[in-house]
Amino acid sequence: LLSSADNQDMLQRCLQALAGWCKFGISLSTLKTLPFYASVKELTRSPTLCKGACELFAAAIKTTSYPAESDDTLMEVVDDLVALQPLYMEAQAQRNDDFCEGLAMLSRALMARSSKFIASGRGQTLQLSHFCLEMVAHPNKGISEIAMEYWDELDFVDMSARCEPMRGPIYQALLEVLATRCAPYPAGFVDWDSCEEEEEEFHMFRRRIEEALLNCCVCLRAESLAILC
Repeated sequence: LLSSADNQDMLQRCLQALAGWCKFGISLSTLKTLPFYASVKELTRSPTLCKGACELFAAAIKTTSYPAESDDTLMEVVDDLVALQPLYMEAQAQRNDDFCEGLAMLSRALMARSSKFIASGRGQTLQLSHFCLEMVAHPNKGISEIAMEYWDELDFVDMSARCEPMRGPIYQALLEVLATRCAPYPAGFVDWDSCEEEEEEFHMFRRRIEEALLNCCVCLRAESLAILC
């Protein structure tokens, strides 16, 4: 049905159902054996169905498999995700937040499932992390926060288990993004009474940015001053 359906609503319902079934044992390895796997991969490129396809992949990645997924299985998803960066940039320019949110959720799921593998620098894992820097800078606060959770997961990986760029250099880049591209005041801001954005929501997000900045500063120590000043 998934590979033959041409109705957008039907396809979306199929993706949602499959994502729900993942909790009953559809892991990433299992998903790859199913006849419609190629169709699901192709839907990650769809402006309207990317989010549903990414939710399915994220649910499959979260499902434990025995034996555990090999690094090569995860690497295929990393490669596919990195290849979607040009489409992400187009979607952001077109304010297609669903597309961007789907990729952010899938990136977060990969890091949560195998943070040591992502931090190793193998294959295109470093490119994925740089892609996630762009996601942190997304003007939609919800998407930005999802991307920040990617970096929260990295904190659990000991520095000795990371490749060199995923130690200091990546935090330098993240610090710059957080300090210069996140949580600016709304365009044309005068006061909160005349602003469409909620003041409390804005300041809550600012506090989230502050927490992430503090974490970068802890990792970089004195180096952070040179960037911030």
